[in-house]
Amino acid sequence: MTRFATLLCTAALFGLAACDSSKAGNAPAPDAASTSNYLDKLESLPGRQRDGVFLRAIRDSGQDCQGVTTSQRTETPDGKPAWTATCTDGTIWILVLGANGVMTVTNAAIAQDARR
Repeated sequence: MTRFATLLCTAALFGLAACDSSKAGNAPAPDAASTSNYLDKLESLPGRQRDGVFLRAIRDSGQDCQGVTTSQRTETPDGKPAWTATCTDGTIWILVLGANGVMTVTNAAIAQDARR
């Protein structure tokens, strides 16, 4: 139960970070400092909790994943923080952290095909 509550709180933390309550047109431009804050929070989590955040991001993107078995830090060619996350069925996802705290989720096989 404690693990579930921690996961729920972590997911809520990142969910709240993704919310924008400002009026359209008045939102400040994302900067490197805000990305760094989200990155610091994410990297400070123990591995299983971080994998829980990745699981939530994958599921929130509409994909099927029963659990994340492994994850590894990487970055995009333009230097954005990213991770690869492997689901229990072997599907690998690329998760890219945006400056606003929202993660973009892409199937690694599709991304690889697009680079060819």
